[in-house]
Amino acid sequence: MSYRPKMIAEIGSNHCGDLGRAFQLIAAAKSLGFSAVKFQAIRADMFAEALSPQDRRILPPRMIRDISRQARVVGIEFGLTIFAISDVDQYQDIVGFWKISSYDWLREDLIRAALETGLPVLISTGLMNDLDLHGFSERFRSDIMGRKLTILHCVSEYPAEAHRVGLERLNQVRGYSDHTVSEGVIHRAVWEYGADPIELHFDLEDREGIETRHSWNESKARRLMEALAEGYVATGRFGVNPKERAWRADPEDGKRPLKRFREEAGS
Repeated sequence: MSYRPKMIAEIGSNHCGDLGRAFQLIAAAKSLGFSAVKFQAIRADMFAEALSPQDRRILPPRMIRDISRQARVVGIEFGLTIFAISDVDQYQDIVGFWKISSYDWLREDLIRAALETGLPVLISTGLMNDLDLHGFSERFRSDIMGRKLTILHCVSEYPAEAHRVGLERLNQVRGYSDHTVSEGVIHRAVWEYGADPIELHFDLEDREGIETRHSWNESKARRLMEALAEGYVATGRFGVNPKERAWRADPEDGKRPLKRFREEAGS
């Protein structure tokens, strides 16, 4: 296997409603080698219990546009989780891809609206056992064939325990959205199942984000990204140097050739 998966830093609500912190998270993700950052278009009216405008999870439209602009400046792709069709109309000019959360898995209207923009759409499966789209209408399944739609396996537990992840589902879907913060889980998802893209919840080193319990902080993410980079280059071809082979094979006495090699080298 010699591929490099797309790594998405899911900022979620770890910006804490602070634009400066959001910019820090973007810069940190870029420096660690993430391919994209993703935020959520959370509004005060989307919860059963209305949020106050001061709730730190909320991203006003102006802030979302500022964040998208900063991602462009830094040179990292910007994605957005949307919760309403109006989000599609409002933000399609500033995003690189859409995300549909597992809670909206069967929102055909929302998924269709996102796909009709022509932008890539990611959908998490966290709450659903049905991964082959049988929950959708037959007409909808027919309509979305061939569209830029990628399904991500995830477990809607925050954090999730490694033994409950069920990575074998990656035989049915393409990507993986992580809530375990386990390096071993990510390595198996990548190298055994070929998961691509990989979405990781991401927080700063101070771990003061709202979703920090299931988020990778900078140091932990750095170790993972470095290990994945090593694994990637390790998949290259291995060749034997013929000259080296000649002195390593010692047919005269069967002994390791270190002594004779030194003599021949004049040492």
